[in-house]
Amino acid sequence: MTPILEEELKDSIQMADEEYFQRVVVGRVHSSVRGTSESSIKAFVEQHPQYDCKRKSWKGVYKRPEAKLYSPFCELFESVIEDFKIENRAVIDTHKTEVHHREGSERLGNNDVKTSPDLFVFGKGSNFHSEKIDPSPQANYTYCASPCEVKTEQNLKEGIVTQVGVYARQCFIQQGNRKYVYSLVMTEKQAFLLQFDRNGVFRSLPVDIHKEPEKFVYFILLVCSPDPSVLGFDTNIYWRGDKRYIEMFDTDDTDTRARIEYEILRVDGRPFIFRRNIRGRGTVCWKVKDPTGKVRIIKDSWQADGRALEKDLLKKVQGLKGVGQMVACEDDRPSIEVLRGMEGHDLPDGISDRFPRRLVLEAYGNTIDNFTSRTQFLCAFRDAVAGHQNMWNKNILHRDISTNNILIGEDDAEDGNRGVVIDLDMAVELPRLASLAGVDFRTGTKAFQSIAVIASAEARAKGRKCPSHDHLDDLESFFYVFCWICMGYTAIGLPLDPPPDIHTRWETLDEPNLAVSKEHFILVPHGRGSETDEVTQNFGQLFQDVLDAYRSFLAPHISRKSKRDLKPQILEELQSSSKTDYATVLTILDTAITKLKEEETEEESEKRRSLQALILGRRPSPMPSPPRGPSSPSEGRSSSLKRGRNDRGDATVDDDVPPPKRPQSNSVSRTVSTASESRMQTRSHPMQSGEGKGRLRGRAAARGK
Repeated sequence: MTPILEEELKDSIQMADEEYFQRVVVGRVHSSVRGTSESSIKAFVEQHPQYDCKRKSWKGVYKRPEAKLYSPFCELFESVIEDFKIENRAVIDTHKTEVHHREGSERLGNNDVKTSPDLFVFGKGSNFHSEKIDPSPQANYTYCASPCEVKTEQNLKEGIVTQVGVYARQCFIQQGNRKYVYSLVMTEKQAFLLQFDRNGVFRSLPVDIHKEPEKFVYFILLVCSPDPSVLGFDTNIYWRGDKRYIEMFDTDDTDTRARIEYEILRVDGRPFIFRRNIRGRGTVCWKVKDPTGKVRIIKDSWQADGRALEKDLLKKVQGLKGVGQMVACEDDRPSIEVLRGMEGHDLPDGISDRFPRRLVLEAYGNTIDNFTSRTQFLCAFRDAVAGHQNMWNKNILHRDISTNNILIGEDDAEDGNRGVVIDLDMAVELPRLASLAGVDFRTGTKAFQSIAVIASAEARAKGRKCPSHDHLDDLESFFYVFCWICMGYTAIGLPLDPPPDIHTRWETLDEPNLAVSKEHFILVPHGRGSETDEVTQNFGQLFQDVLDAYRSFLAPHISRKSKRDLKPQILEELQSSSKTDYATVLTILDTAITKLKEEETEEESEKRRSLQALILGRRPSPMPSPPRGPSSPSEGRSSSLKRGRNDRGDATVDDDVPPPKRPQSNSVSRTVSTASESRMQTRSHPMQSGEGKGRLRGRAAARGK
């Protein structure tokens, strides 16, 4: 993840002004650490046995190997914490301690990644963890107040920002209630403060630790502050006993609303949705219940200045099926600019101030990649597409369709709400009679962006016009969600380990190569009219038919949007064609749902007949061949073994298993036959060798990243 993080934080560093230290560091230390003043800190330095007042230097801290610097810095932190009686904080030398990561979906169990911050400021209290949990081991990012780093002047590089960013990122992910994370970087000569937040990185001016020892102590006091809010914690999220709570309004009615406690409904108190990025919206979602027992979702995010407020858009979609519904909101908290103490100062080019938003939403199920059956997934996917159309009919375009932004409906959800679209952070209200805005590669989630959105990076760099961002771009994003799940999961929702290489490509390729990869994935199979077999083994032939039909629908639109002379479109001009587009996709899905239910009904009937035959003492009639996608946990395990995995998850290869043959008929694909009558010419392509004839066919060998 380091190269991705490096790209993410690139060009985001804001430098402090000359007055920052006195205005922010000194002010926050005095307000949060009892007994601190300029005189008390000066007295601490003068009386400290490690500081030589005559030579103006800290003993043991001079040019020497990095390994020799950990101990004196650790001892200094310990004495500051002890002398200023800072409760609930401790410093740990962790340069040899491996601290576990948590990456992406918890279902993947990616806990084998570890890092080792040099010094680890440990914290405890109601904002860190349950009062009834013994924080052992202490070197755990859940309990990290501030990860700090030690370097020598010789090996201090700009890469230090990315290195420390890896630690800060884990604090965001594992704690869930951080607005920002401080880190102190120290060498034998200087120290400077880093603040990681949703706008990237803020960096203080360095201080000479020997000639300005009091400033150095101020820095230590800041990163060890006993006040969680000074360390960047949201103190409205806290533990009491063995339960975690969020304090928030109970309704959107400003005349009657009151602040209440929502109990978080996970034993470990973690959010069920979180974004891995530091920089960006930082969306976090919690499943909670109010004091009456009603289940809700609380969503936290950071919206860029100038964007339409999500709460206003949610009011416009009130009552629409397939769209998440709002109960209450809170949007009057300090922005990044204020949290940095840099009000009125310019941010780096291309970066806007961000404001925290908290919403209480109607409750739904988990994200769509947490499905448990093929029927549940397909019905949720279908209703989410219909929900998107409902928004489009209200002149609202979502622009960020992804696995995180589609939720499965509640168990008893009626048709239309079996899946819902959430997260309108990037949504816009469209003008009916004005040209739509052009696609922008900075909008959406990379793995699920349309080709036109991805290609806009190069187009904008070259000063070319971009096509309008319309409903087709979002329908294309839905297609990638469908492929992501059907190619990366079993039929009962177990993620493949390792995941397919297409996941890695869609997440990590740069824009030009990503556009090429997706073009090849859609256009080449469509253009040559050949059979494909990407998801049959996981989900069965029916889902391959859906994929092919959906791909055939998208192909001509993608080809059209790739032309450079497209004129900007007006919403009214799209109304008629958009009805046909949604109807085509929904027909593909509805046809598949009907056939899937028929399959399942027939399978149940066969099972009952077989059971009855056994009871009557007759030999049961042979069962029909099951779908290639597993439909039970035991089938899921056997499928994994066939695909080249043993019980330990080690990769093996079974070259004797031939790829399954596809039937010639494709009833679902025929629903879009009019869209695929004119075949495109197959053309040479840079990614053809990686994604062409051999693309995941048969899935005989487990693919690594």
